Amino acid sequence: MPTTACITTFDLADLPAARVLAQSVRAAHPTWRLHAVLLDELPDDLPAGIFADFDTVVPVAALDIPRFPGWIFGHDRMTARLPAGVLLLGGMLGREADLVVYLDAGSAVFHPLDLESGPLAAASILLAPQQIEPNDFAPALRDGELASMRQGIYSPAFLAACNDRDGLAFAAWLAGMMGRHQADSRLGAALPGPLFCNLAPALFDNVRVIRDPGYNVGGVNISRRRIAVGADGGIGVNGVPLRFMVFPSAGSPEEAMMERYGRGDIELYELMNWHRRQLARHAMEQRA
Repeated sequence: MPTTACITTFDLADLPAARVLAQSVRAAHPTWRLHAVLLDELPDDLPAGIFADFDTVVPVAALDIPRFPGWIFGHDRMTARLPAGVLLLGGMLGREADLVVYLDAGSAVFHPLDLESGPLAAASILLAPQQIEPNDFAPALRDGELASMRQGIYSPAFLAACNDRDGLAFAAWLAGMMGRHQADSRLGAALPGPLFCNLAPALFDNVRVIRDPGYNVGGVNISRRRIAVGADGGIGVNGVPLRFMVFPSAGSPEEAMMERYGRGDIELYELMNWHRRQLARHAMEQRA
């Protein structure tokens, strides 16, 4: 039977968010294996069982990254997430799983991602674009399309690869790129990690771009997404199931965009408040 692994990355400050993600993945996909990269050194005084939501937690230093001190010094807690996840993905694909899915620790899953059956199952590489519908007024264009052109056309919060020729080639190439220190003045302030995925459809075959509004809902595209809760309690967006949402960290530009473009969407604000309550609950457990 084909096996699927989900991976994420976090530091201890983001452990509450990572636990929210892990529990939401377990609820939607109880057969998936869940693995994580810890971007911190492991302290001695963590409560017992704090990583119980994950099948494995690997310290980032164990990923065998060339010139590791320079690599980790070149990232902060946010920019290291995707590269570290890709490095684990590349090592697991084929060896431990037939499909490996990366999800950012700030995400939560609300309906099954439907990657193992249906049209998406035929793809070797899956990417979720930041925008799937154009904005029609200047502020949203600036915070949406123009932001994606600087930061990456495809979401840094999600990618998936299968254990076939194209998926393995993509994972090996991306891991090789992410394992390097990539600061380059020609990119300005742009982060190189997400920009590599821009090249995937040109470099590899069998790439599927998921143009479904239920995937990758977040601040960069909320101007064109509308959350709704059905009579049965199911959460949807633009008339389809909400698959996963990327929640902004407190005080971030993404949080400001959620507020700016939410347009009084009460269901959106309730969803954000739900996530904040979950973070607070897990933070209290972490301090216990």
